[in-house]
Amino acid sequence: MKTSVTLIAAMTALASAGVATADVTYTSTWDDQSGPAFLTSFDGSNDNLTYGYQDEGYGDDTGWFMREAPLASTPNATAAWITGLSEGDTVTVSMWFRGTDNGTGTSKGRLWGHYTDNDDIDAYDGSASGASGYAGADLEWELQEHTWTIAAGKTALAVEARIYSSPSTDPAGDSYLIGDNMIITVSNDSANVTMGGVIPAPGALALIGMGGLVARRRRA
Repeated sequence: MKTSVTLIAAMTALASAGVATADVTYTSTWDDQSGPAFLTSFDGSNDNLTYGYQDEGYGDDTGWFMREAPLASTPNATAAWITGLSEGDTVTVSMWFRGTDNGTGTSKGRLWGHYTDNDDIDAYDGSASGASGYAGADLEWELQEHTWTIAAGKTALAVEARIYSSPSTDPAGDSYLIGDNMIITVSNDSANVTMGGVIPAPGALALIGMGGLVARRRRA
């Protein structure tokens, strides 16, 4: 399984608490295919979004795909879920995107996020915003990265991969996006990270629930 957890070099002692914290990095390459490609999804009121594993990845054998057909909204799927967060924690995520040509335009990807309850991935708790631009629009692999600073009162962040079609003159057509190699760095080493493409830990699987792997939810 090509999933890794790495403690980032220096640890900062918190004298008053007598504990230490460190950045922790998590990686998913979608090569192992041991878990669902994504954790949850949203596509508005219609069943326009499908997703799964793709026999093309960035620098390796396998990635993921998202397909919107017919074109309707801004569908997205949750690529990672980070719980046990506190105000001021930072979560940095990078992911490679590559758009495809549907004959009337090209697709592109974007990293976005929303807050959830700490014990329920489907409990929407407000938008967390995301990257200001897009990636993969030129039909070539492009890396996008974004850092979230957790807001007051929030304890869990769902990281989304979003698909956009630009431009398209055929709403009855479809849009296809592929992606790969997600790297997450969390400043809180007590946080829990569940990622698409790998088997969730038993506790996370219980919180998501088997039905949650294909659940629909609201979005910003």
